[in-house]
Amino acid sequence: DDDDDEKSSSNKTKVQEQLASVKSQWEKLVFFYTFVRDVSLPMRVEPADSLKTLEPIDSEKAELRTSSTFRSIIKMFSELRFKIINPAEDFLCPITLEAFKEPVVLVGDGRTYERAAIEEWLETHDTAPMTNLPLTTKEIRPNHAIQAKAKALASEESLATAASRFMEFYIFGLCFGSSKGDDGSHNVSDPKLLVDFVALLAGKKLGRTSIDVMPSEAGRVGLLR
Repeated sequence: DDDDDEKSSSNKTKVQEQLASVKSQWEKLVFFYTFVRDVSLPMRVEPADSLKTLEPIDSEKAELRTSSTFRSIIKMFSELRFKIINPAEDFLCPITLEAFKEPVVLVGDGRTYERAAIEEWLETHDTAPMTNLPLTTKEIRPNHAIQAKAKALASEESLATAASRFMEFYIFGLCFGSSKGDDGSHNVSDPKLLVDFVALLAGKKLGRTSIDVMPSEAGRVGLLR
């Protein structure tokens, strides 16, 4: 009987561990889905950048409800800010070195330029600006693909709004939401995370961050409760 009880207890423990593992994986899937839905898609973040941004969270050892993960979330928004607010060279006119406003393709060399800049160049040149090779044609055409992407480059305010919305999901959906312990309490067991929440409410920056991730006013009131 003792052996049966021990085996039964062991099986029960294994089932509980498996359930906990499944629950953890499910919560990470929800975390990634929400990030893509609320941040990546509306901010037009490239898939490769999204994957790289989420990489610290996508680890078997990574626990969602810890101070380390919370600070990783803040850091990843700072990194996204750099990538979004500081566009890549592909979105800079090679003549003005500024972000495109009205990008056009110079058919003669296949490169994209800012309309005003290339038109000014072509008034006095018969060569390509980047190679100085003779042009077979001075025709220019709108680059709609680059134009759409340039318009999608998010403003800092938009990113801050997305960060705030996602932070509310993290705090209220994962840490203090429907996922609670058997005794009805929240699942935040890391005391450092609770200290971080208090610091966030106090308006303190956690680590090196260049973007405001503070939840909305309603969210802050909810957290205080």
